[in-house]
Amino acid sequence: MYDMKVTTTSVSKLTCAFYIGKYKAGASMYIDMLDNISVLTGLADQYLGTFYGGVCCYIAASDKSQFSSRDRQNFLRQAKKCRKMMRGWVKKGNPNCRSYLKMLDAENHRYNGRFLD
Repeated sequence: MYDMKVTTTSVSKLTCAFYIGKYKAGASMYIDMLDNISVLTGLADQYLGTFYGGVCCYIAASDKSQFSSRDRQNFLRQAKKCRKMMRGWVKKGNPNCRSYLKMLDAENHRYNGRFLD
């Protein structure tokens, strides 16, 4: 079983990577810890890690100058998984995830070139 302390530390590093603009590093960290994030079931770090990981993945997927198309597709696939998990939590009634889902939806629209007015 994956250690909760290691996962919590990884979420903190992911949050820092998001805030300092290291989106590829954040996306890679999230992909590495994706299978182990279920250790944090019920904790705020699970939702925050999924949100920050999704945003980092969307931004990394849209950067055509730095990444190959294969890497961008992998980031996009992980970002869609984040949206799907967040949507599931909202459907189950978690009120804290609604705003995260709206922001992930906005990132998805930005990635697809559809801007909300």
